[in-house]
Amino acid sequence: MTDIVKRNVIFSAVCLLLLSGVFGIWYYTEQKNKAYKDIYLEFKAVEDEYELGVKIDPISFIKKTNAEDIEYPLIEPNTVGEHTYIYVAKDSWGNRKEFVLKLMFADPTKPVLTLTADYVEITEGDSIDFNSFVKEAYDEADGQLKVKIDIPEKLKPGEYEITYTVSDRHKNKAAAVLKLKVNAKIPENSQDVSQSEDIQTKKEESKSSTKKENKKDETKNDVSPSVPAVLPQQKVFLISEYGSIAAAERNAKSYGQNNCPSGHTWYCSPYSDSSGTVTGYIVTFK
Repeated sequence: MTDIVKRNVIFSAVCLLLLSGVFGIWYYTEQKNKAYKDIYLEFKAVEDEYELGVKIDPISFIKKTNAEDIEYPLIEPNTVGEHTYIYVAKDSWGNRKEFVLKLMFADPTKPVLTLTADYVEITEGDSIDFNSFVKEAYDEADGQLKVKIDIPEKLKPGEYEITYTVSDRHKNKAAAVLKLKVNAKIPENSQDVSQSEDIQTKKEESKSSTKKENKKDETKNDVSPSVPAVLPQQKVFLISEYGSIAAAERNAKSYGQNNCPSGHTWYCSPYSDSSGTVTGYIVTFK
């Protein structure tokens, strides 16, 4: 065999080997790409929301797959909202194909907010600490919470609803309402009040006298009831003791009506302290 023939044979063999290698690489690549495209991973239907702070098994979301192996994400979020998780499916060709799972997380637990009272009554000009009515304000996850109080700029006589609110870091809110009644302050010069009460008392006395005179005409032998030598002592009914102006006045008048002896009169008048401020009512007998 001549040298030329040998060279031709060797060249042909090399070309065949190269062609075989190129074809092999091409075939391998084509098969690998096809295998990549054939990898599938199907997820189960997910819920609208999942509870925050609960660890979830990532395998539980897989419905079916043909992957030989899967790299799973860690599903343990600590913030509310939508979270994205990547699953990596692998095959025997060494392909790695990613599949995306999106989950929505929420914190369903509202904070706790309670007050020591739901109603309070004050007099115009009195100071009041609204923070003192907060009994509990906390969240199981966040602990103690700051309370926001919606307070009117000026507390004039009338009725108000004071709103307390708290919110946790996941924007869950809780609210409570304190009903407030502001009574008008009694002026120091309260003669009009006493005069009105005196007129009412005199009317009652007039009716009583008329009844007694009619009874004397009908029965001449009747003897008028004896007048007690000692009258009941005067008594003071403080607003602070009864909780409100109306309650103090009501109890004072009840005391006068129930303890006034026949033939005598009683008077219910505003009572002032040493500074001239009206602090209640005083009942006297004459």
